[in-house]
Order: sequence, then C-alpha cells, then structure tokens
Amino acid sequence: MRYVIIGNGMAGVSAASKIRENDVQGHIDIISREDNTFYSRPMLQRFLSGESAVEEIILHDMEWYKKNNLSLVMGEDVGEIDADRKEVKTLSGHAYAYDKLLLASGGYCFVPPIKGTDKAGIFTLSCIADARRIKEYARESKTAVIIGAGPIGLETAAALTKLKLKVTIIEALPRLLPRQLD
Repeated sequence: MRYVIIGNGMAGVSAASKIRENDVQGHIDIISREDNTFYSRPMLQRFLSGESAVEEIILHDMEWYKKNNLSLVMGEDVGEIDADRKEVKTLSGHAYAYDKLLLASGGYCFVPPIKGTDKAGIFTLSCIADARRIKEYARESKTAVIIGAGPIGLETAAALTKLKLKVTIIEALPRLLPRQLD
C-alpha cells in the first residue's frame, strides 16, 4: 500500500505514526511545503522572541522519520491531485503515486480585509519561515502592531516586546481574549 500525506504538521505526523503502527510494510510519503521537520507550532513565539533556537522546538528530527520508515519531502508545494490516476504532483514536477491520500495541510491565518495588507512589513505567523521573516524585519524596527487579542496575538506581542519593540494590540471586540473570556 502506498500512502501520501500532504502536510507535516500535527495531523499529518500523527496520521503517519498511526498508519505505520497498522501497516509496517506500506510506503508513506509526507509532502511538506516547509523546510523543517515536525516542530511545535505553539512554540513559534519562543523562537520569534529568541528564547528558543529552531532545534529546541523541533519535535521529530530526520532520524525519527528514518526510524519509522517515512519519506519526508520538504520544501515542496503540491500543485495538482489527479484522483483518477491516484497521483499527487508538486509544483516542481515530482509525482507521487498513492493508494490512500490524506490532506493534512493545516489551517491558515486570517488576514482582515484591510487596505495595505499586501505591503512590506505585514506578516502572519504560522511557520518557522514566517518567524524568521518577522525577526529579520524587527531588527530595523522600533514598533509593531498586532491585530487580534486572542492567545496567539498576545503571545506574539509578548515575543516582540522581548525583541525590544513597542507593541500596540488592536482588537475589534472590547476586551482581550474575546473568545476565551466573557
């Protein structure tokens, strides 16, 4: 049996582990657009603030993938899924055949429909590459604005203050943590 999992986050890695438990012989390809092995997304703010190195938030290194006989394809975006041919093609032209396919590509950051969100200096934070871009930009900055006062917004604001930025938080509702607290 050949399995292809699109996404190397919590869902993709958990599924790969469970498949491996139940099928020790099957071939499992995990396709990830990121250039890192599995890491803790909740720890991104610690990496952003400089409190943790990338290596400290990695949960599974390449040795783990090898030990579990998993093929991790990093830095590839999926461009096409041909369900009739049971094949996944990446934008770089690589093809991966499958008997079973799992889409575990995760969520996305909501960007409010505000004019100017396409300009330089506007970021979302959902992966290590995002955190690296923010850190680089923050070196030349003195202030930051966070839109959203939920847990991720507040944790990101705290991380940016550790980078010595003056942070302003904007929230549409009249309180912090509006979905968590009444």
